Amino acid sequence: MGTALAVGLIVGGISAATMATTTAIQASQQNKAMRAAAESVNRAAVVQMRQIRSQEALEREKRKDVAHILRQRLRVAAGETGIGYGGTFGALMQQVDIDEAMNLQILSRNALMQMQYARSGAEANLAQLESSIISPILSGVASGIAGFGQGMAIGSAVAGTGGGGGPAPTPAGGGGGGGPSSLIGQNINQIRIQ
Repeated sequence: MGTALAVGLIVGGISAATMATTTAIQASQQNKAMRAAAESVNRAAVVQMRQIRSQEALEREKRKDVAHILRQRLRVAAGETGIGYGGTFGALMQQVDIDEAMNLQILSRNALMQMQYARSGAEANLAQLESSIISPILSGVASGIAGFGQGMAIGSAVAGTGGGGGPAPTPAGGGGGGGPSSLIGQNINQIRIQ
């Protein structure tokens, strides 16, 4: 029993150290990838916001140009008919001003909504990435504990069947000769690890 415990402790320790180190390294690499992805999400959101602002500025200029053209046409029409700048002309000019103001306001609201949508999408992506970040220390400790348990089980099984430790299981389920060769030829599902 002392040999089985010693072998179990050695195999368990090696397994724990290996699994803990491997898992901690993998967690660290995964976290680096998540941080890089988060930076990409941030950069994409900034680019998208700039595009929205640029598009808004372009559309503002278009709306202002249309209003300016309408005002010029009204002035030309009023000058050609000789009716002056009061009455109907004044009302039409006022309507052009109102339409321009409303169009610019709608444009600003739409741009603001697009930026909020882009921002919320980026925040959702960042939250998802953040939830994928894990602690390398905690994952290493958890894997180390699991590895130690597995190593102890493997070490106990090897020490228990490794010669002179009593009868080893055989495919038929009876006692065996107790050497390392007694496991050869067995179905892996028949070997019980505790």
